[in-house]
Amino acid sequence: MHDAQQETLKSRSARPNGCHQPLHPLQLSAYLAILFFAFVFYFLDLVALRDSHVGFYVTLPLYSCILCAIIVIGVLATLSDPTDPTVYAEKELLRTGYFTVGA
Repeated sequence: MHDAQQETLKSRSARPNGCHQPLHPLQLSAYLAILFFAFVFYFLDLVALRDSHVGFYVTLPLYSCILCAIIVIGVLATLSDPTDPTVYAEKELLRTGYFTVGA
């Protein structure tokens, strides 16, 4: 690598997970889409199903479980570390001059 590329690599810090600022625009749009569709369902679709008791009492818990699953999966996906371990190994190699296998 060239010296300029090494300095750029050294100066950049990898985000350990998706919760670190700044949030990516796609993260924000996904969160807003989930909130929008939850709002549309709970305040528009359920109002239309209120007269149909069977539809209301079947749809509400089903959709609530799906919404909770989406939120839990979204939080777990945001907290996971998407970085390839070789990126950390390369940074350690540049910083210290050596790296340990499996670190």
